[in-house]
Amino acid sequence: LARSPSPHLPAMSDNVVRPPFNLHPNGKRTAILGHVTLHHIPFKYIQFNPTRTRFRLDTLGFTKKFQLDIPYPEDLEVDVDAIDATFEYGVLKLRMPVIGGASSAPSASKGDKSKKKGAAMDVDDADETGKPKQKKALKSAKAAGQKRTRDAEEAAKPAVAAEVDDDEPAVKKPKREKKEKHFVESAADSLTLANKIVADQEQEKRDKEKLRKDKQLALKQKEAEKKSKKAKQAQ
Repeated sequence: LARSPSPHLPAMSDNVVRPPFNLHPNGKRTAILGHVTLHHIPFKYIQFNPTRTRFRLDTLGFTKKFQLDIPYPEDLEVDVDAIDATFEYGVLKLRMPVIGGASSAPSASKGDKSKKKGAAMDVDDADETGKPKQKKALKSAKAAGQKRTRDAEEAAKPAVAAEVDDDEPAVKKPKREKKEKHFVESAADSLTLANKIVADQEQEKRDKEKLRKDKQLALKQKEAEKKSKKAKQAQ
C-alpha cells in the first residue's frame, strides 16, 4: 500500500469520524497487527501516513471522512519502511514490525526447542549404558505379567454352577443295572439265560418309554405354567 506525503491533519469535527479499527501487538511483541474497515471508500482516497510512533490514516479527500491519528499500543515503535499492508473487500489489513523486535528469534528458539526435544527423546530411548532399550522384551514381559494377573483373578473367582435350561425339564434317568455274566452249563441254563435277556430288553424298552412320557408331561406342564403366567399378567 503506497503512502502519500504526510499532509496536515485537521482536528476532528462533526463530519470527521474514526473508522472501525483494531490494533494490537502479537504475542511476542515483534509486530503490531491490525485492520481498519473502510467500506465503500475508493482506494485512491485512502491516505496512509504512519510514523515511527503514531498510526495515521484518513479519507478526508472523500465524501465519507474518516481519520485516525493515535499512538501505537503500549507505546511501541514501528519500522515504517517494513510495514506490510493489503486492501481487500473494503478492509485494510496491516502488519507493522516493531523496532527492536527479534524477528529471527522465534525460529531460532523453535529450533533449539526441537533439538532439546530430540535430545530428550534420544536419552529416553537409551539405558544407563547408552545402549537402546529392548522395547520388545519389555512389552513381552509386561504382557506376561498382565496374563498372570488375569489368571490369578480368574482363579480367585468362585466357581459358578452351570445354568440349567428352563425349557428343558430336569428328569432323572433311571440307573442301568450292571449286567451279570452268566456261564452256561446245560441246555436248561441256556434257555433260562435267553428268557432273562429278553426280559431285560423289554424292561429297558419300558423304561425308555416311561422316560419319554415323563419328559413330554414335564414340557406340557411348563407350557401350561407359562400360559397361566401370561394370562395373569394380561389381567
